[in-house]
Amino acid sequence: MSKMLPIKNVANVERRWFQATNVGAAVRLYCFWFLVIFLTSMLTIGFVSIPKIQPQLSGAALPPSRVQHYLQDPHAYSVIFLGDSRTYCAIHPELIERYVNTMHGLNLSYFAHWFPTQYSMVRDIVDSIPDDTLVVWSIGHNLFFLGDATFDVVQTTYPVSFADAFKMLRWNGGVPLRGLSNNLINFHGGLYAIGTLQRSRQRLERAIRKGISVARAAEVEGPLAGASTARSVVSMADAEQLRQAALQEPDVVGAEVTADQGAATSIIRYFRRGGHHRTELDQEFFRTKQRTMGGTGPYLGQEPDHVHLMLFDAILDLFAERRKRLVVNELEEAPFIYSTPENRDSFRRFMRERIQPRVESRGFSYERADLDRLRDDDYFDYNHLNSRGVEKYTPMMAEIVRRHLPVR
Repeated sequence: MSKMLPIKNVANVERRWFQATNVGAAVRLYCFWFLVIFLTSMLTIGFVSIPKIQPQLSGAALPPSRVQHYLQDPHAYSVIFLGDSRTYCAIHPELIERYVNTMHGLNLSYFAHWFPTQYSMVRDIVDSIPDDTLVVWSIGHNLFFLGDATFDVVQTTYPVSFADAFKMLRWNGGVPLRGLSNNLINFHGGLYAIGTLQRSRQRLERAIRKGISVARAAEVEGPLAGASTARSVVSMADAEQLRQAALQEPDVVGAEVTADQGAATSIIRYFRRGGHHRTELDQEFFRTKQRTMGGTGPYLGQEPDHVHLMLFDAILDLFAERRKRLVVNELEEAPFIYSTPENRDSFRRFMRERIQPRVESRGFSYERADLDRLRDDDYFDYNHLNSRGVEKYTPMMAEIVRRHLPVR
């Protein structure tokens, strides 16, 4: 049986063990404990201060809140629509149901919600999607060629998990996708505190540089920001009355007036079950903005970005492995973006020859409405449908849904 050291001797041993024998050891010991305390504090602050995601049924809500609502009762919906901003602006379940009264739909799309965040979202919901639910996933050729874009291809529209981030890192040859770190910081408690100071500084700079009201207007207009073409077609007072009237409409949960230098330009309606519906008040304002936008070059056989092709395949595989009912729907840019019909045809060939076979090889349907019926003035910018475009496109989407919606 071993003898226990007296308490006094134990204290001496501990003191000698912790005592630095030279300056370098003392510095290392100090840095170690400082790092432990700092990381512990940052983790605690992050977990306490990170905004909690609450379920919300509203087109004005971010996808995480709408996803949480969906997961509470997936059986409530017979159709769900997935995609990016084109889906968000073009597809409105409440309007489609006027043509297909047997469906009850939900739109889970959003602005800048591209393949990286869509992948994490699909992974979170796919096991909960009932087998008889129809999933309509809208895509476009631009999603496969984001490698040369100057903006972040991973936005803070939906939380990317650490496991998914590692997959994207591997698929992209070890290079992090632009915006990935910012997404992780914004959605994960352990990292959230790291971005707090940066976010506060950015808010202050925006407020000083533009003023709070101007910053809000720029946020609403998004890609339309730029040189002013303001006109007083509809006064702000009349626009406000239109906004109030919109709020009284069935299924509309929010409405905004967009303006350019004090002149009203449009009314945005947010539908309850997803959707950004914009009615132009000053049509020439939007046509002028379109004329200032550049076009896209033709597809000349270049390979799509490997990481985005891998993400696309991974999303398809998630649905295939769970045997879900998926329809992939093709959407395009506004006609003026292509400059010539030949250029538009080159991208259509890419989708037919490179993307459609990947969908059909997994047993899913690939759909494409008659997009030639849409004109430039059916879009409020380069690829987002306005109310006129929605009026044209809704019956086309209703026909797609009707063909694939199972009989309940």
